[in-house]
Amino acid sequence: MAINVLGLLHVQAANHFLANQRLMQACLRLDDSEYFAARPSFFGSIHGTFDHIVTTDQRYLSRLGGTPLPPTGDDGVTYGTRDALIKTQRETDDAMRAYIGGLSDDDLEQEILLHETQRWGRVVEPIWAILQHVLAHGTHHRGQIHDMLSQTSIAPPQLDEFILRMDRESRMAEVDAQNLSGWMIDAIN
Repeated sequence: MAINVLGLLHVQAANHFLANQRLMQACLRLDDSEYFAARPSFFGSIHGTFDHIVTTDQRYLSRLGGTPLPPTGDDGVTYGTRDALIKTQRETDDAMRAYIGGLSDDDLEQEILLHETQRWGRVVEPIWAILQHVLAHGTHHRGQIHDMLSQTSIAPPQLDEFILRMDRESRMAEVDAQNLSGWMIDAIN
């Protein structure tokens, strides 16, 4: 059986959107002192790490859209409030969903300019590899948030039940709420 790469990207992207939403919903139950608390992590807090996921998704979407932005080297917080971050996360997830949903199998090999800097030179990658990187990046940093959340008064949610058929029942309400049933494993041809 040949693997349907575009279908696999749909499943992985659905996991990205659903895990973002589930983790954010858990974090919203924290009071500000726990949510914004300084913690040992790459980005200093739960909010800072969520902000990094969203801004990185935005940067790559911009590059995929033909506007390569140079790396800023700035990993400071872009969205200072929860409300701004939640709104931007939803908009960014919607934009990524629209981008991936508009791809064809033939598009996946198209090469995109990511950077052209003195430090890295000219960096060009195929769309499929860029999307794999973005989705893996989100998983990596959600894991850090999951760990930080475990150090608070709110138990971290399950984040790995969005792909396999055996977990179907535990995710259906969220899949339906985000209208992602066509992006799940049963929809791959």
